[in-house]
Amino acid sequence: FNKGFTNAVVRARDLAKTAPSVLVSRGAAGETKDALAGSLRLPVFVKPCESGSSLGVSKVKEWTALEAALD
Repeated sequence: FNKGFTNAVVRARDLAKTAPSVLVSRGAAGETKDALAGSLRLPVFVKPCESGSSLGVSKVKEWTALEAALD
């Protein structure tokens, strides 16, 4: 299933509480790091948009590791 779409629907309809999240487009890692550092606290979890709930998940404990997790 598509995590970005699902989060948008759940939030729009106020169906459940969701953790703060940001949808990152491919190739936008450099711009994203600065934006996320101002709005989220570490650790953050990076998940592919269309994999299973735990496939490809990375736990980022330092902002310097974000770009590798997004790759």
